[in-house]
Amino acid sequence: MLNQPEFRCYLVPVLMPEYRALKTAGINGITELFPHENMSVIPFGLRLFQDLPGWFSAISSLHPDSIEVCKVKSSTQSLDCFFNELEQLIESSRISHEPEQWVSFIISPVLLTDANADDFVDHNIWSKTLTGWSCYSLFHGKTYNDYVYAFSIPSNFCRQVARRSRSV
Repeated sequence: MLNQPEFRCYLVPVLMPEYRALKTAGINGITELFPHENMSVIPFGLRLFQDLPGWFSAISSLHPDSIEVCKVKSSTQSLDCFFNELEQLIESSRISHEPEQWVSFIISPVLLTDANADDFVDHNIWSKTLTGWSCYSLFHGKTYNDYVYAFSIPSNFCRQVARRSRSV
């Protein structure tokens, strides 16, 4: 039973279209985030690429084997409210970039846990999660969920059920 339920996730800011990870703290970091009253955002440090999905290798980072992340916590009542708060958080960010660039925020799978639990320390990202990986892009102060703009599979698409191979 959860005495004080809390949603948690990691937030990874990426400068697009260069696929360059942004710093989460310090000079030129994204420290100017204004979270909702139920939410806290902490520049968490580094996550090793080997602990993340393979597609993270396309993102260049200042660190050769890791990427900077922010830790997000919220005591909101529902997952929908949590994502609404995340959108407001992203829209509140003040990150300067060139006009032809934009910032995407990769969101790790969301975890529901007790506020007193320390699941972020040695958290297995493949279990106890409510969602998959997602991404919000920030264009001209407005957030866009990449999932909404992803193309759907054509209706006449024939899925491959099985494949047989034979060595000669």
